[in-house]
Amino acid sequence: MSRFIKNLNEYLSRQGIKQKFLSIRSGMTEDKISKLLNEKQVIDEMEMEKLADALGKDISFFLGENLPEIPEIGSGRLAFYAGEPGEEQKQVAYKLINLIENLDEVFNSSAWYNAAGGGLDEF
Repeated sequence: MSRFIKNLNEYLSRQGIKQKFLSIRSGMTEDKISKLLNEKQVIDEMEMEKLADALGKDISFFLGENLPEIPEIGSGRLAFYAGEPGEEQKQVAYKLINLIENLDEVFNSSAWYNAAGGGLDEF
């Protein structure tokens, strides 16, 4: 087994990362990733680079003699930093925060309005 594939498989196992996730992040099909990870197909340097990038690592991370010590994820879930949000994403986030902060007021005013006899039946 190639050193890259051995270390990659170990990393995926330790971190609880599924092939589907790797497929989405790398742009490769799950079938292709499965063949590469099981060495049913020879991996080239471009594919190594794609897989390493998909995991936020440099290719050299997986080419070392032994995989560097990394903390294991106990829950089997892994989060990736997606970078700073763009201006449009910030605006959506602010609107969502505003909505969440005001939901209580909306629900309370609706309950108060109905309790005061202001239901829609009167129209």
